[in-house]
Amino acid sequence: MSRLFTPFIILILLTVVSCASLNSASSKSDNIKPGMSKEEVIKLLGKPAQTTFYEEDDGTLFETLVYNKLVLRGNWYMYDDILEFKNNYLKSRHQGPERYHSKTR
Repeated sequence: MSRLFTPFIILILLTVVSCASLNSASSKSDNIKPGMSKEEVIKLLGKPAQTTFYEEDDGTLFETLVYNKLVLRGNWYMYDDILEFKNNYLKSRHQGPERYHSKTR
């Protein structure tokens, strides 16, 4: 009986740990608020997957940080969390389209 019991306990523990890590990443993302500096966002979320920028003639700097997010909704899906900054401060945030991802955990 213990041969069956041990793998079952390990599976439950792995499930709990993986759910906790997904919730941790989600809660960090929930702390993002308008007006935060780019440095505050990067400190909270880490290095973005993609960064773009442009500067207007008047010196106004626009930057976009893109973070890839992975969610489980029956299957794994990936989407982009897109954060837009004006002169180093967060002005908008939106989600790109979800796309199927074949990753298994």
